[in-house]
Amino acid sequence: KKITGHSIEDLKSIDEDLKPKTSEEYYQFLHGSIGVTKKAYLQALIRAASISLFSIIIIPIIGLILIRLADKIGVKIIESVHRETKGAEREQRAQTLVGVFKAAWAGVVIVVSGIYILKQLQIDITPIIASAGVVGLAVAFGAQTLIRDFFYGFFILLENQYAVGDIVKIGSADGVVERITLRLTIL
Repeated sequence: KKITGHSIEDLKSIDEDLKPKTSEEYYQFLHGSIGVTKKAYLQALIRAASISLFSIIIIPIIGLILIRLADKIGVKIIESVHRETKGAEREQRAQTLVGVFKAAWAGVVIVVSGIYILKQLQIDITPIIASAGVVGLAVAFGAQTLIRDFFYGFFILLENQYAVGDIVKIGSADGVVERITLRLTIL
């Protein structure tokens, strides 16, 4: 009554023609424009919070689905190569390339999902991305041998110098190649 000047007693005392007909009109009569605005603001706030919460839950699920999809595609590629060639060398190369692709894809999906989650939490990602670019540049200058190792690993895979299952001698170590990444060969 202090805000709108109306109370329930006022509602009872007015003519039937002037009485509110709908629940919205009744609410407006009792609470005035301020009450209607507060109600609309609260509804918008609840809707925005629900969408953000839903997004925070659904983004990792979509990321997991994308990673699993890459795993399934990798298995299909290896099965296809196995059926078509019946050759161990080509199948080993396919396994090696699929393994590197899956690791790179998982990294990209995790980073992009993380960025979207931060965005849903209303955290400004622009400084984070800019800082990552500067840090990346500094690391690139400081870790030139690391980057060179990645390029060497890429060319090992590209030129098919060796693959999973091959017997190799690298430096003083020799053995069967169990796993290959862009920077690491496990014998």
